[in-house]
Amino acid sequence: HVPGIVLSAFVMETGLYENEHLQKIVLALLGGALVSCVCAVFTYSLDFKTQMTQAAFAYCLNILFFIWCRWYVYPIESFALIQDVRSDPKLNGGVLTTLLCVGGILMGLFNLGILLDVAPKMVRYCKRAVDGVTPIDTEPVPSSRDSILSKRRSSIMLAVDAVNPAATKAKRSSLVTIMGLNTVEDLVHTERDNPAKQAALGAITEDDEGIAADDLAALNRTISSMSDKKSQ
Repeated sequence: HVPGIVLSAFVMETGLYENEHLQKIVLALLGGALVSCVCAVFTYSLDFKTQMTQAAFAYCLNILFFIWCRWYVYPIESFALIQDVRSDPKLNGGVLTTLLCVGGILMGLFNLGILLDVAPKMVRYCKRAVDGVTPIDTEPVPSSRDSILSKRRSSIMLAVDAVNPAATKAKRSSLVTIMGLNTVEDLVHTERDNPAKQAALGAITEDDEGIAADDLAALNRTISSMSDKKSQ
């Protein structure tokens, strides 16, 4: 991204932004980022136990589009852009040509690094869709978004099970989105004033590895809101 920031001033000053090859490069990079974000949100909204096929398909689609953008469109259009700059008497021979070449090489190395990282993970997604047991991540990443969401989901599920142990999986399912929201969906037959259930929730909070205080507070607010709506 640093070469892009450095080149922005030259692109605007020289009018290079009007070049169709540069426009295609920008559209390919932004389009790839857009598809990546959409696929990531969709993938993290799925249950890997029952919807792993959809998750693998979304991840493979994301990687294939990435390869098309960064390993087909980008190299072809970058080479054409450099040729246009070299054939322009006003731009050829200046620092812009050098910056374009250096930026292109750095971006190519960046693209290679991403490909080496995501390709094995795509294979693991496909294997997981087939056997249901292949781990997606080969090693834990404590500060990653995946581990944070997993911890939040486990914490919320402990509380939901305590509130309504007899609920079916569909009725006790939680929606913990990629944005970190804590929302409990369809907590039917919840009795917030039931002493036994309150005791169960209290027992969970005493466990160091149980539900976090913030998650318990969010759950209580959700239960209160739903109970108020039912009473109305």
